[in-house]
Amino acid sequence: MLVATAGLLNPASIQPFGQRTFLLTSANSAVTPAQDSQYQLIDVSNPSKPTSLVVLQGVKQRLERPDTGTLFLLSNEGLTVIRHPSMEEEYQFEMNQTN
Repeated sequence: MLVATAGLLNPASIQPFGQRTFLLTSANSAVTPAQDSQYQLIDVSNPSKPTSLVVLQGVKQRLERPDTGTLFLLSNEGLTVIRHPSMEEEYQFEMNQTN
């Protein structure tokens, strides 16, 4: 079942972010999608009631660390770090096995 979620005016992409979370990205303007993006993290662990975990406006830069699943977002309000503790533990386990 699809349920509408409010907040994003010009959706540009939807990415899975973990097993039960999606990262929605939109531009404030359809003309300049690369600047001042809005990011919204949606928890869909209860598919009939998706929950918005965070909405970040004015995101100017995005950096990902794929080995740990960490996402760094720089916005007008500062730096936001979104982490995947289970991926971090898995990465740490793998690093300990190779050392």
